[in-house]
Amino acid sequence: MHGREALSRFAPEAAAALDQLENAIWDAAQKAGQLPLAAEAVRRIAAGHDLAPVPHAPAEEFAEDAATATGLRFAEQMSFDVTRIHDEQRQEFLSTFGNGSIALVQIFYVADIVPRVRFALDAIFGTSEEPQRDRSLGAAPALDDAFSQWIAAVPQLEALDPVLTEMIRLRGAGYHQCRLCQSIRYLPALEAGAPDPLLDDAMSGNLTAADPMQRAALALVDEILARPGRLRPETIEGVHRYFEPAARVELVLDIARNATNKVAVAFAADTPRVARGYEICASDPDGTTRYGLADPRKTP
Repeated sequence: MHGREALSRFAPEAAAALDQLENAIWDAAQKAGQLPLAAEAVRRIAAGHDLAPVPHAPAEEFAEDAATATGLRFAEQMSFDVTRIHDEQRQEFLSTFGNGSIALVQIFYVADIVPRVRFALDAIFGTSEEPQRDRSLGAAPALDDAFSQWIAAVPQLEALDPVLTEMIRLRGAGYHQCRLCQSIRYLPALEAGAPDPLLDDAMSGNLTAADPMQRAALALVDEILARPGRLRPETIEGVHRYFEPAARVELVLDIARNATNKVAVAFAADTPRVARGYEICASDPDGTTRYGLADPRKTP
């Protein structure tokens, strides 16, 4: 069983959502008049991580000018270390692309995260062949709709326990320094009795209190985020040792879905929910998040 087969078998809705994301970026790029920029960003981001790029629709020959150079700098910085996008660079990007900025950053996210997912699943399950799909422009859903489907599909997976799921989310939040993500805790993990010190340690990358299974999962989080094209054999071995196939798929998808926080961090739109501590929340099946919930670990 190879990576794409495992994805389709154990997470069919998420697999379809990932395919839709791949297809949707090209229609969005064309509508924004940025197809050459999007194609070049896809190529450069993947090459920088030694990954295969998202297959792209045909575009005219790329010619770099001041505007595309601004876009590519932003795309590469977002991919390699979103925390280092500074206000001057952010303002330059927003001034250059105006109302098209949001779509471009969503495109950069897809260009960045989909190759990581494909590579990680192939490293865990075996190398896949690229399927033949219709990538004609105009045949894909709107990018916003594709994002909504992706964000809603992954949390419906249930192969991982809720405490580990929350630890994975918080590790990504800490890695990308997303203030919003760090200011919340998800109810299912707290209902399962997750202690605050364990969750805080996961967010900071301190694994001393984690058990071997949790350490194996968080090692994969760090490597997919930091060195996605060079996953260590011992990390893959740990995933095989502690997780069944469905859980392996969910682990990779959780890492990727949580990385949507890079969009908010890139725009400095990651305002925390609370100034101190955290707020408790839960996700509904449609992807809606409910906030302000009570801590189930505390007696009335």
